[in-house]
Amino acid sequence: MNKSKSKSTIMAMPSVCFLVVASVCLLGIVIGSVLDFPINEALANKTSIGAFFATYGSYFSYCLYPAAGACLFVGLRKKGSRFCSLAWTLLIIGWFMAVYYSNSYNGSKVRELFGYVAGESAPVKSLLSWLFWVVLYAWVPPMLTDSFKNRSRSLNNAAFAFACVFVALYGYNRIHMTNHFLTDVCFGTLITCLIYAGISTAFMRAAEK
Repeated sequence: MNKSKSKSTIMAMPSVCFLVVASVCLLGIVIGSVLDFPINEALANKTSIGAFFATYGSYFSYCLYPAAGACLFVGLRKKGSRFCSLAWTLLIIGWFMAVYYSNSYNGSKVRELFGYVAGESAPVKSLLSWLFWVVLYAWVPPMLTDSFKNRSRSLNNAAFAFACVFVALYGYNRIHMTNHFLTDVCFGTLITCLIYAGISTAFMRAAEK
């Protein structure tokens, strides 16, 4: 029963959901290969809201670092106490990488929010920008490790719907801000889905065993 169920799902969702996403991406690639430039001309319009979304929209992508750490943590803890130190180390590294990269690429914007001016402001204001990212990613490992214990279909559906809406908005924004063409957005989304599908299937089957 469990084996047949796992084969009929991809990323904890019915296979048809993945096929629809892949089909939309392929259609976008075909359309974009012919109409990339006209679409960019029609949608391009740099705005402050678009700039904000372009700057902080990568947050959910960086959530993958602590998420990966949480998956490794759960898997290693199941192997016994001798893997406990390694499990905690990888969990912390995954969380730290998200904080580090976010602060490196977007830290200047956050420091501006805290009123930090290089060479003039107290160092504590720079520290606050680090703590901002620390708190922002702190929820990922506890939530994910808990979801391994209590997986629910409704939560999967909500997460999938949210992901679809976010990717659509973020993809539109990349075109809107003249950062990418339609083919770039669709191809990137397709590649990412394929990678997630492979990793998700491997983890789900390992968790069932």
